[in-house]
Amino acid sequence: WGLELVPCIQTLGHLEQVLKWAQFSGVRASRTRIRMDSDQSMTLLNRMIEVISTTFTSRRIHIGMDEPFGVDSNSQPGGAEVAASVRRHLARVVQLCHAHALRPLAYSDPLFRLQSQQNNYYDPKVPPLSSVDVEGLPLGLDLVYWDYYHLSASEYSSMMLKHRTALIPSSSLNTSASPASSFLPLRPHQAGGRSLVAAAGAWTWTRLWASLPWAYRTIEPMLKAAKSHGVNQVYVCMWMDDGAEVEFWSAIPALTFFATQAWAAPHTTSQSVKSLASSLSWAVASVSSTSYIVAAGMDVPPGGTPGTGTSNVAKWLLWEDPLIGHLSAQLEGRNVTGYYAELYHWISDHVQLEYTDPLTGYTRDMALEYAQRVALALALKTKWQEDVRSAYYSRDVDGMKVLVGLRLQELQGAVHSLWRAHRGRWLLHFKPFGLEVLEMRYGTLRIRLETARDRLKTWLESGGIFDLEELSQRRVAPFPHLDINNLPILCWGNAATPATPSICHDSLCPLL
Repeated sequence: WGLELVPCIQTLGHLEQVLKWAQFSGVRASRTRIRMDSDQSMTLLNRMIEVISTTFTSRRIHIGMDEPFGVDSNSQPGGAEVAASVRRHLARVVQLCHAHALRPLAYSDPLFRLQSQQNNYYDPKVPPLSSVDVEGLPLGLDLVYWDYYHLSASEYSSMMLKHRTALIPSSSLNTSASPASSFLPLRPHQAGGRSLVAAAGAWTWTRLWASLPWAYRTIEPMLKAAKSHGVNQVYVCMWMDDGAEVEFWSAIPALTFFATQAWAAPHTTSQSVKSLASSLSWAVASVSSTSYIVAAGMDVPPGGTPGTGTSNVAKWLLWEDPLIGHLSAQLEGRNVTGYYAELYHWISDHVQLEYTDPLTGYTRDMALEYAQRVALALALKTKWQEDVRSAYYSRDVDGMKVLVGLRLQELQGAVHSLWRAHRGRWLLHFKPFGLEVLEMRYGTLRIRLETARDRLKTWLESGGIFDLEELSQRRVAPFPHLDINNLPILCWGNAATPATPSICHDSLCPLL
């Protein structure tokens, strides 16, 4: 098939899963980052790279290096000493890779962040890399420019030009038009040079379903700019930030769009690319791109425009505490329940496959069925929360009895069904490790629904006389100045509660 599995690790930041354990305290510079200019760090990284080199047949390795937040904590941004430390660290890691006959790829953002007062990779005030900025960078290294956010080819083009000084062609590298063969040069660590690789995003992170309209809008200009600058190696990222809650299969249309756009002739229209990509999605995965794009509407706030923002409101509303409801005020007056009910009915009409899948025996698109269950749970939950508040403030005891009884049972049933569907999709795509994190979130929601029932029953037993503090507090929109198309991405902790639910970042954590 001409495919190559290239291992990806981290060698500077994003190492919190390791660094939280006491036995790694000797290499810990911060909660997420290992120490630079440290022999202990190099010993750890050498062992990691050694294991990789004997586990995979690929002679390439991605060493990460992105988002080393806090690396400038003891110096001013742009400080020559800090920048030199980062380059030395990168050089030493590259040398370790070469010692194991591996050619590394590394994200380029540290080279730019250290020059920005805002630690902003894409800061337009940061000039192109100079010879000083790349001093000491070894050859036999590919720099990866990653960008999932911009909407014009000129913006991507500008960033690619800023890398120019760091790039050194190598006649030893295979730069043929075939992406498969370009990943298979002979002894790539010996090929020398420094080339540029571009990475787009499928927008799978911190959400329940891939943000396909936004992925389309960012992938197209990225790849057009890459073609214009002769960047012949590109890939697309499917990150799983904040619990890997996303339905993995929902990104298929983004992947086929990326592949189609990568091979499209320069003047191919966007609509032609989307049409070809849609056919490819159906041919290789029995996926209806149209249906998956509609399902992505779960993250488009009612009244919002698809493809104009990256919010994850479906995640907000699913995990939001059912009694406190600290986020719902942001969408007040927008008929959220009707919106998700309509989405539920639309998906229900399109979830049935036209044939029985010969591999699985399924007669329904199971990924789309998961989206259907999300929409139903959101429709029922938002309506229940709204009606509970209404009954509470109007002292409607009879109405509240129905809400605590049949209506709550219906909502709990929908959450239970969604949990089982979500668990099934996880075990289909992933190893079981990490599922416990997802199930803790469902467990929290289910317990809070039971607590809501008990609290409301207590209120009913009093004849609606005393106040429930959870409902008595006046709710305010958490983002009052933001347009409906520019609402933020929230992680589970901020969606589930206005409190800070964990001390894992605190110095009091016993693991630290």
